[in-house]
Amino acid sequence: MRLKRQILKQQLKTISPQKFRKTLFLYSASFFLIFSLTLIAAMVVPIYNRLKDTENSKVLHDADMRAMAVDEWARRVKDVAFQVTSRSRIRQELEKYNHGRISLEELSAFTTPKLSDAMDQSEEIIGITRLDRQGQLVAQCGQAISPPTFSIDYTQPFTISLSNPFSNPSQCTLFVSAPILNRSKTYLGADLVMIDLCALKKIVQNGLSPEDNRKVILGVATEKGILTPFSKAEKDNAGVPRDLLEAVLIKACRGESGMDNISSDYVAAYHHLDSPDWGLVVLQNKKELYESLNIRFVYWGLGSFIAYLVILSGFWLLMSPLADRVLLHTDELKQKIAEETGHLEEEIKERRRAQTALAETVTELETTNQKLKDLTGKLETANRLGKSGWWEYDVAGGVYTLADETYSIFEINRDDGPVKYATLLELIHPDYIRPSEEALIKMFKEGEAEFEYQVCLSKGKVKWLWINGKAEYGSSNKAVRLFGSIQDITESKNAQIEKEQLIRKLQDALEKVNVLSGLVPICANCKKIRDDKGFWNNLETYIQNHSSVLFSHAICPECTEKLYGKYEWYTKSKKKSELKTAQTTDQNDG
Repeated sequence: MRLKRQILKQQLKTISPQKFRKTLFLYSASFFLIFSLTLIAAMVVPIYNRLKDTENSKVLHDADMRAMAVDEWARRVKDVAFQVTSRSRIRQELEKYNHGRISLEELSAFTTPKLSDAMDQSEEIIGITRLDRQGQLVAQCGQAISPPTFSIDYTQPFTISLSNPFSNPSQCTLFVSAPILNRSKTYLGADLVMIDLCALKKIVQNGLSPEDNRKVILGVATEKGILTPFSKAEKDNAGVPRDLLEAVLIKACRGESGMDNISSDYVAAYHHLDSPDWGLVVLQNKKELYESLNIRFVYWGLGSFIAYLVILSGFWLLMSPLADRVLLHTDELKQKIAEETGHLEEEIKERRRAQTALAETVTELETTNQKLKDLTGKLETANRLGKSGWWEYDVAGGVYTLADETYSIFEINRDDGPVKYATLLELIHPDYIRPSEEALIKMFKEGEAEFEYQVCLSKGKVKWLWINGKAEYGSSNKAVRLFGSIQDITESKNAQIEKEQLIRKLQDALEKVNVLSGLVPICANCKKIRDDKGFWNNLETYIQNHSSVLFSHAICPECTEKLYGKYEWYTKSKKKSELKTAQTTDQNDG
C-alpha cells in the first residue's frame, strides 16, 4: 500500500499540463467511444432485426397472395368440371344407359358432341372423359385420360378432386374428377376433365422474370416424393439444394405456413394451399431483400461517426481550462489521497479484526452445534427408550408436525403425507373421542391440559397414551398453535388395570368369607348359642349364619347303638354287616 502511494505521488509530480490534457482526452475519447458503440448496439440491433422482420413479412405476404390466387384457380377449375357434369341432357342419357334403356353406341354418339361443346367453352380444358357408375369408359373427346392413374374408386360416390400434375416436354396438365349426380343426388358416373396448367403457371410466376432473384415453386406431395411441375432445372430453384427445398415444401404441403433461412443466400416463405398435399414456396435473395436496409444503416453509421468527431472536437476545446484547474488542485488531491489511504488502512485493520472475531464465533457455533447434535441424539434415544415424543398442531393449517418417535407410537408412515386432525381422530377409541375433544377445548380456553386416552391401531392392537399440551396465542388472543408431549403408557396402564382387577377379586373373596372370632356364649346343657340379638340358636344354625359352612346330618355309631340297640331288626342288620365285612377282609387277605 505504501509503495503504491509513493508511485502515485511521483507520477503526480512529474506530469505536465500538456501531457495531462492529452492523457485525459485519450481516456475520455476511449470511454465515450465505448459508450457510444454500446448504446448504438443496444438500440440499432433490435431496430435492424425488426426491419428485417418487416422485409421478411413482405415476402410472406407475397406467398400468401400467390397462394390465394392458386386456391382461386383450383376452385375455378372445379367449378368448370362441375358445370360439365351438370348438363342435364347428357346426364339423363347416362342415367338411361345405366338402367339399360339405351346402348353404349347410342350414349357415345349423343354424349361426345356435347362434351366437345363443353370443352370449347374453356381454353384450359383439353380433354373430357366420361365414365358410367361401373367406372367404364362411355364417351371421350380431346386428349385421352387413363383412369387408373388416379386412386379413386369410380364405382362409388366421391367428392370433386384434383389429380397430381402430369408433365411432358410440351405441356403440363392435370385432370379434375367430378361425380355426376341426378336431382335426387344419386350417383350416375364421373367426368374426368383434363386441364392445361399454363394459366396456373402464369398465376404462380406472375410479375417474375427469369433473371429475377425471387423464385416461386409450386409443390405437390406424392407417394414418390415432392413433385414440382414448373421447376425442373436447377436455375428454377435459385441454386437451392433440392433436399432443402423439399423440406420446406413438405411443411407447406402439411398445412404449415412461415419463414425459413433455407440457405446462406436465400430465405423461403412457405404457405399451404386449400387442395390437400399442395404447397407453395417463395425464395427470395437475402442480398436483394436487405440491400436498401443495409445502405440505410451505413448512412446512419457514417452520420454517427461524424457526430462523434464533432463532439470530440468540442470536448477538446472545453478540456483545456478544465485541465489547468485540475492541476491547481493537485496538492489538495494528494492530501485527500493520503487521508483516504489512512482511512482505508484503518478500515482494513478493522475488517481483519472483525474476520478474526467472526472466525472465532463460527468455531464456537460449530462446537455448540455439535453439542446440540449430541444432546439431540441423546434426547431421541431417551424418547425412544421411554416411548415418548413431541407434537405440534398448526391451528390455521390443520396439520400436525410429529417427532420420529411420535410416528412410531401411532404406527404412521412419515411418507404417507401430512398428518391431519381427522387422521388421528380415526385412531381414538370411540369411548374416548368425547373426553379427548373436551381436553382439547380446555387447552384452547385455559392454555394447558393433560389427559389420557386409548387408540386402536392396525390388526386390533390397542395402546394407552398420555398427552400433555399447551396453547400459544396470537395477537387476537386466539390460539394459533398447540404443542406438547405424548407418551405410550400401555405397559403401566395394563399393569394398573391388572392390579385393580386383582384387588377387586380379593375383596370379593373376603366378602364371601365370614370368620368366627371372640367369645361365643353356649349353653352348657343343650349346646345352643346366643347371638348378638339375644336369641338362642342351634349350634349348626349359628355356624351357618356366621360362616360359609353347610351341615349334612348323620348318626355316629355310638348314638346309633344307643338309639336302636334294643331293637331286633337292628341286631340282625348289624350281624349281617359284620359278616359281610369279615368276608370282604378274607377275600382281600387271600
